[in-house]
Amino acid sequence: MKIMTKISETKKLTEAWKTLFFTLMLISIQTTIFFLPLDIKYNFVLNSENPTILSIYLNHFTHLSIDHFLRNIFSFLFLMFLFIILSMKTKDSTKILKILFSATVILPIFISASILLISLITSSKSNFLGFSSLLASFYSIFLVHLFNNFLKIPVSISTNFILSILSLYLVPYFFYFEKILTPTLKILLFALIPLTTLYFFHSVKQTLKLKRLIKERKAQVLLILSPFIILFLLFVPLFPFKIVQEDSRIGIEVHYIGLIFGFLWIHIYNILERLKVKFSQCCKTGKHFGK
Repeated sequence: MKIMTKISETKKLTEAWKTLFFTLMLISIQTTIFFLPLDIKYNFVLNSENPTILSIYLNHFTHLSIDHFLRNIFSFLFLMFLFIILSMKTKDSTKILKILFSATVILPIFISASILLISLITSSKSNFLGFSSLLASFYSIFLVHLFNNFLKIPVSISTNFILSILSLYLVPYFFYFEKILTPTLKILLFALIPLTTLYFFHSVKQTLKLKRLIKERKAQVLLILSPFIILFLLFVPLFPFKIVQEDSRIGIEVHYIGLIFGFLWIHIYNILERLKVKFSQCCKTGKHFGK
């Protein structure tokens, strides 16, 4: 029993080091791009009128100002510190890193494609850059894993519960910026109003389910504090009240898109994992019958 515990602890420690390496790797990529000459960096900025293969992917790791760069780096370090703590407390710590790595490879393309599609529908012209949209995906992945591992509830219920609270925050937030709403934000606002009503009633139903599922005191405390955790981890860093700066605007709609893709990616990853297990079982069955 003691040997098994030691093996488990060693494995978790190894995964923590891997997560740290992954963190340093992403910071190194962003730092390298940041110190490139401006004329090269401009090629990585996603222009809604003239997107390129390079800009579709690399805009997520590009920053032009030191303030933007440092703000995203420190937010990323803080979140990855929380991920390392979470990985040390969970049984399947390998899965978290796999989800983060696959999200880093795939989600930038889908987020950029969504931005370009909305820009095309709304005929808006903008430049997009920065790590915050991918960081938003990491935030949603972290929260779902936090609720899933500590509340011991399915990922689907965790996602619905988090989205219901987040939506209740976002509707008044978007109304606050009604005068400076871009076409993209207007689409999101009109979509959120009916969704929030639905999520509000859905969250009440889900909360009642959660109460029956949760028995541990620390899990009950987490459930009570969840609206404040979501406010602190999602709303405050990703949806500030000062969005217009000197010559730019914080892309809060891009943060919202990143969050949604983070939630979606967890479900897609779990589906792919289940399909992989079924496929391997089918292969083993086929070999068995072949013999």
